[in-house]
Amino acid sequence: SVVLRRAASAEGLGAKLGSSAAFEAKFELLEHIGRGAFSVVRTCRDRETGREYAVKSIDARPLRLRSDFSARRLLREASILSRLEHPNIVAFYACYEGPESLRL
Repeated sequence: SVVLRRAASAEGLGAKLGSSAAFEAKFELLEHIGRGAFSVVRTCRDRETGREYAVKSIDARPLRLRSDFSARRLLREASILSRLEHPNIVAFYACYEGPESLRL
């Protein structure tokens, strides 16, 4: 992938990556919940179970233009979230990469 290049060793950070095609096959994107500087949060529905989740899509295009861009830093958020368990913090389920974005 242009964004992360699996050579960034996502699995070494504790983040297993699925593909953008796998995300689109598994989930249906629904309404927007919020927006940040480089990301958009939307609800999505598991096509098989009907269960709804929140998905954060991080746009990597502006980040790649920075001289200090690092795919490992971009995956750090997924790695940290994958280790957290707290009733007041949204649970992390999966990470999917596309040509221009990362979905958590």
